[in-house]
Amino acid sequence: MSEYKAKRPFQLVLIPTLALLTGILLLAGSAQAQPNASGQLTAVVSPTAVRNGFVHLVPTEGAPAPNGSTTVGTKFILDLYVNVGSNASPNGATAVQSYMTYNSSVIAVIPANGSCSSIPNNTTIAPDPTVFDSVLQNEVCNGPVGCTLRGVSLQPGNLAFASGALADCPTGCPDATHTDPNFKVASITFCAVGGGTSTIHWQFAPQVPATRDSEIVLFDGSLVQDRSRYQDYVINVQGITATPGPPTWTPGVEPTSPPGAQCPMNFSDVPSSNEFYQYIQQLYCRDTSPRIITGFSNGTFRPYENTKRAQLAKIIVLAFRIRTNTAGGPHFTDVPQSLGDTYNYVETAYNSQIITGYANRLFKPWDLVKRGQVAKMVVKAANITNNVSGGPHFSDVPASNEFYQYIETAFNNNIITGFSDRTFRPYTNATRGQISKIVSGPAPH
Repeated sequence: MSEYKAKRPFQLVLIPTLALLTGILLLAGSAQAQPNASGQLTAVVSPTAVRNGFVHLVPTEGAPAPNGSTTVGTKFILDLYVNVGSNASPNGATAVQSYMTYNSSVIAVIPANGSCSSIPNNTTIAPDPTVFDSVLQNEVCNGPVGCTLRGVSLQPGNLAFASGALADCPTGCPDATHTDPNFKVASITFCAVGGGTSTIHWQFAPQVPATRDSEIVLFDGSLVQDRSRYQDYVINVQGITATPGPPTWTPGVEPTSPPGAQCPMNFSDVPSSNEFYQYIQQLYCRDTSPRIITGFSNGTFRPYENTKRAQLAKIIVLAFRIRTNTAGGPHFTDVPQSLGDTYNYVETAYNSQIITGYANRLFKPWDLVKRGQVAKMVVKAANITNNVSGGPHFSDVPASNEFYQYIETAFNNNIITGFSDRTFRPYTNATRGQISKIVSGPAPH
């Protein structure tokens, strides 16, 4: 960040290529902006600079207002605006960089012309070159796995964007040509991919690299962002199913043929040779409405992806044909009635003594479900008498384990088998295929 020593931060005669700008993201400008011992930038503000700039998100094209709600599968856009405050030419803004995090199991970023049926692991946002004409950094990591971008390892739910004026605003923006101190620099297209709440949170000291910082740089190199004016953007998404993305479960387009003996199941990633084929088919073709399990709109089932606790509650209630019962609810502070079907399934499972939740009246519906939890819920839903004879059968599930009686009971009833090394791995996240296998056996046909 400190390599820029010229009066103008982005003068191409000094830095010959935009590739170099993008690679090292030099936004400091002059010697007035220097990294401190921790690598963060500090600035000696010039007499003409006023530290009252900020960046903000503006809803457009279907986006909910801050703290508003939307539903799974909705595509919406938030515009990224910079407000340089009272700073203007001849010492206006010449660059801005923004770092944000978000809950990628609830919302995900897609290309501007993208579709909610295809969520990329990593992508970019759409720059607006009207004022800041040059892009210096543009990277998004959705997940479900981490990303390595420009040699930096990022966790899912990270967004970084930086742009500056290389041709426009010779002494910084606004100027005589671009007169508005509040102008757009990019648009971010999102998809709502899973039920829950996502906070788009401004980062001022990201983990890596240390020199990253949300900031606004003036022509003379002064930093003028006022962190107190940056506002997080909260989005609530309703629904327990989601469009394909990280890591969520999505109902696909229902086939025209009804469930039953002639039920077609044509998931492209579940051929008849797949280890979970028969179990997925049994649940998929079970005569229930809605279906117990469905696939993704691109024709896949993704048997090796994980599942959330709320999603398993839905599967259990439907598979065991449990009548809806929300009496006394809501029993969990994080599963309000506003979640609709999610609320109904979770409350029904609670009133059927299949689930209990956590301390402080929490259910944690969007946490990934563990294999031990699946065994417990299935044994309870099937009302199977505890049977631990011959146990322990698994080296990692001793009698002291919280799931011991349920895992042993499931084993003795031929519901589970475990792994070849005599482990069950009770705290490993359960996959969609494994859940189909465990549920399909004891569930009524």
